[in-house]
Amino acid sequence: MDTLSGNLNEVLNAAEDAGFPQTQADYDMGTLLVADYGADAVLHAIRITVGRPADKRHWGYVKGVLEKDPDGKEFKAQEAEAVRPRFVNCGGGP
Repeated sequence: MDTLSGNLNEVLNAAEDAGFPQTQADYDMGTLLVADYGADAVLHAIRITVGRPADKRHWGYVKGVLEKDPDGKEFKAQEAEAVRPRFVNCGGGP
């Protein structure tokens, strides 16, 4: 299996695991998104989608995520910000 096929299969398997619809049109949409944005970006968008309500788990939502943030930098920055610890000065000395 070549790398492109392997990457596409990884994306389609992730979508299936996430509960995406499994029609031929859905497979075609997933394939097009991988061709346009690359497997890594699509996998990242699927991970974002999984964190949303179940009715958002479809390729249209993934496409919207990718159109807003094609390289994933904005969403990755938001994720990093969400896990970054916050330090509060409690008035104590060093």
